[in-house]
Amino acid sequence: MTAAETVAEPDVDDVASAPTDPGPDSVARAHGVAAVLFLVVGVLVYLGAAAKLVEPDFLSGSAALSYGRLLPVSFAALLYGWLGLMAVAAAYYMLPRLTGSRLALPRVALLNLLVVAGGVAAGSVAVGVAGQGAGGRYLELPLWSDAIVGVGFLVAAVVATRTAAAASDRLPTAAWYLVGALWFYAIGYAIGAVPLFDGLGDALQGWFAVTLLAGLAPASAGIGVAYYLLGRVAGEWHPRLGVLAFWSLVFTWPWTAPHYLQYGPAEEWLGTVPVVFALGLLVAVVAVIADLAYAMRGRFEQARRSVPITFVAVGLALFALVPLVLVVQSFRSSSSVVHLTAWGTGFEQLTLLGAFGFLAMAAAYHVLGIGRYWRRNFAGVHLVLAAGGLGIAVLSRWVSGLQAGYTWVAGVNSQAYENVGEGFRNTLRAAEGPDVVNLVGLAIFAVSLLPFLAGLVLNATGEAGEVEGPLEPEGAPTQRLGVVVQGAFLLVVAAALVVFVVPAIDAGDEPSLLAEDSPSRVRTDPLFERGYELYLSEGCWYCHTQQVRPIVTDVGLGPVSVPGDYVDSDGAVLGLERIGPDLAHAGSREPTNSQRLMRAYLADPRDPPGDAVDDVRRPWSTMPAYGHLSDDDLRALAAYVTGLE
Repeated sequence: MTAAETVAEPDVDDVASAPTDPGPDSVARAHGVAAVLFLVVGVLVYLGAAAKLVEPDFLSGSAALSYGRLLPVSFAALLYGWLGLMAVAAAYYMLPRLTGSRLALPRVALLNLLVVAGGVAAGSVAVGVAGQGAGGRYLELPLWSDAIVGVGFLVAAVVATRTAAAASDRLPTAAWYLVGALWFYAIGYAIGAVPLFDGLGDALQGWFAVTLLAGLAPASAGIGVAYYLLGRVAGEWHPRLGVLAFWSLVFTWPWTAPHYLQYGPAEEWLGTVPVVFALGLLVAVVAVIADLAYAMRGRFEQARRSVPITFVAVGLALFALVPLVLVVQSFRSSSSVVHLTAWGTGFEQLTLLGAFGFLAMAAAYHVLGIGRYWRRNFAGVHLVLAAGGLGIAVLSRWVSGLQAGYTWVAGVNSQAYENVGEGFRNTLRAAEGPDVVNLVGLAIFAVSLLPFLAGLVLNATGEAGEVEGPLEPEGAPTQRLGVVVQGAFLLVVAAALVVFVVPAIDAGDEPSLLAEDSPSRVRTDPLFERGYELYLSEGCWYCHTQQVRPIVTDVGLGPVSVPGDYVDSDGAVLGLERIGPDLAHAGSREPTNSQRLMRAYLADPRDPPGDAVDDVRRPWSTMPAYGHLSDDDLRALAAYVTGLE
């Protein structure tokens, strides 16, 4: 019996006509439509955040429109609303066809859409409007919102697993990735949301969760979509390459998490781990692409005529760059230049908007059923504008990152110290051009959504989009569901133990001399603690780091950071990019050692109020004005910054 004969289309029709359950396709498409809405919101908000770097006073005066609130809202919408819900939509639509079974628990699945979408939307409003940001990369939603969204992804994973479990045979390749992706979302969200460690351990835990949520989970969903769509037109799968690709991807990606902490205060051996496994991830990605290319040999012209497969091809091309860029960010020699610069933002755009985004768009075109007529007229415009705009934006970030890194090195060598104080204006001056180019690229990307949305509204056929044929070629490798789920879970747990649990425990709770000598760091100081909360909720840590590394780039910033510096903090606010100077020892230098001057500077960096104009006026600064904060909050935030000694 062939794979095509295995798919029981009457079963799908029976489910669709059942009087008590929603049709399985309608459940998947409802998730797809919600995902597209989050995509639009996420891209527009992300565009607004990019505009604030070019013109910091653009739409100023509103707390909700500050850079530190726009950015986390865009991440939540893009990562969980767009990529997360689209992964669920693809699993719900494709798994029944791959396995010949019905969608399990369709009413629960439809209700769960409200849970996930509602949790992401409500949490985003809480972050943007109410200032309840939790202070973690991609983990900004408040704890109550985390609980809602986390339960939603868990339910989606259970629905997908029960759907796959109903199959009488072993699962084909696409199903491994689709089921695995939802479990990676659920596990990653649980790890990121549950407070297990303080201080440096909190940072280690957060970065491991991010590696799952913004790496392995959306990558697995996208690859599953690629295998499903190409499987409809492919020839013969390689008998072993697909199995190698899946397990090597699951094994290597979680171990790359410490690359975010290269040269940071964590144990030195952690810096070697991401280098080794980034190279391993390169092998995994090559295996995925090689397996798909092997199956497609001689059929590329047929695939070229399909919109979803065209988006898959572009997504896979961008996906091939991901491990290469990760290797650059992991090697010590190159990371000493690009780490903590806009280079990391380029990687973020390459993955969330690029590789994962294009694969998710392929799923959207197929699941939402935008037909052939639209391909000939507008889908090509969508593809060209999206790819062109993204390329412009990503390249601008990488150029800006290299400029900043080499500016800091040159500044230290010349003793101009352009990594802090007045010298930082040279860092920002070099970023002006790339920031404008980045904004233009993102604007083009946003415009590219217009033909797609028009096609969705006006030309949806209600049928699968353009990819016809058997669901799997003959000879496709299969694996049992239990092996896939349990094996992937054990690999993730093993990686978690080594790269975040053990290092977090080793970090200990002994304060350093710096922590002991800084009274304002003690948790019992209410003003300092309120300032710390504002530092998180206002997103200050998106633009400032609090880690001094033992490399030439950081000379002049103060003593090198060690784990004991962070023991009195609920979390180590290490930061991830120096759009502004490092603040680890801000209270030990002028003028950031004066609460009076800091209050004035925070109120408006370009035009401080009162008699502080001459002391702290920085017309070249890109920092947002925090005049919307109350006097008490400004005092608390100033106390926190000046207390970082």
